[in-house]
Amino acid sequence: SLSNVLFLEERHDVRWGGISQIDVMLMLLKKAQDYDFKYISLISGDDIPLMSNKARNNFLDIAYENRAEFIGTEADCKKYYNRLNIKHPSFMFKKDRSFLKKMMCKIINLYNRRYNKLDLTNFPEVYKGAQWFTISNFAVDYIFKYLRLNKDYYNYFLYSFCGDEIFFQTILFNSDFKEKIRYDDDESIMSMRYIDWVSGPDYPRTLNEDDFEKIKNSQMLFARKIKPEALANLVKYLEI
Repeated sequence: SLSNVLFLEERHDVRWGGISQIDVMLMLLKKAQDYDFKYISLISGDDIPLMSNKARNNFLDIAYENRAEFIGTEADCKKYYNRLNIKHPSFMFKKDRSFLKKMMCKIINLYNRRYNKLDLTNFPEVYKGAQWFTISNFAVDYIFKYLRLNKDYYNYFLYSFCGDEIFFQTILFNSDFKEKIRYDDDESIMSMRYIDWVSGPDYPRTLNEDDFEKIKNSQMLFARKIKPEALANLVKYLEI
């Protein structure tokens, strides 16, 4: 094992799209508070850093002086109230649903949205973006302060669908931290991630050697997703 790799003892049965994703994100952020840090980056196994440690530290040192935050949101998020305003069935939290399960989900959702909506009257304005972000210790502290002062907020997400893309954005974009987030038409750029949602054939695109120049010129902190056999060549190309 590596001395700088920590496995948390508390384990969660994480289901795609469900509240468990929010639970483990909160658990990671809470553990980070035990350490002296300026920024924390949430990444996946498909991510690769695009800067050397020195270059990244220099970039984030300057960002920290300006109290910058790197978290994205879409321009119009009104439609995403639908992820919160009904109780989604547990079998919905599987990507490989059968045709029958997909039809059942549609029927249940249509019924609930017509006859059984949850009350979101007191819910703040919704902001939605990618799960991946790089935020400061100040933002992390604020998230937990907000949750202490707004006990009902977490409960809105108990039966949400992909609420992990709403939970943290809604807290920070409804606060003074919003002024410290650089706006862009591309939510990935806001979070300093190079992600290609346009080119295909898969979405997001699995990046390979054809993308190296665009990746390098992006000046982002991370890229995702990278074709495994292209990883070594990308590291050489970036000279990191």
